[in-house]
Amino acid sequence: MANIYNDDLLCSECFLKLMHARISSEFLSDEDHSDYLVQEFQDIQNICQTTIAVNIATRSLPNYMVALTPTPSFIFINVMGTTSNNSMHTCNDIARQYNVSTGSLVYLTQNEAC
Repeated sequence: MANIYNDDLLCSECFLKLMHARISSEFLSDEDHSDYLVQEFQDIQNICQTTIAVNIATRSLPNYMVALTPTPSFIFINVMGTTSNNSMHTCNDIARQYNVSTGSLVYLTQNEAC
C-alpha cells in the first residue's frame, strides 16, 4: 500500500486517521488480511516518521451461541391440482374493457371480484 500512493497522501492526517480507525476497529478479524493491514500501517508510520500511540492488535471476533438446527416440518398439499377463481376472471375482463391493470382494480375496489 505504501508503494501505491505518494507520500503526501499517505502522510495526510485524513489517510492516517482513516487507516487507524480501520485497523483499530473491533470488527477487524484475526486473519491474514488484518495482519497485512497492521503491517502496512506500521510501514506508513515509518515513512511519515510519525506514531499513533495506541495498542494495535488484531483480535478474533466474539464467540456467539451456535444456532439450533430446526426440525423440518411439512404439510401435504396437491400442488399439481388446478383451481379456478371466477371472480378474478371477471376482474380481468373489466380491466381489459377499461384498459387498466387488474391490480389497480383489485386495489381500488378492495375486492378480487371488482
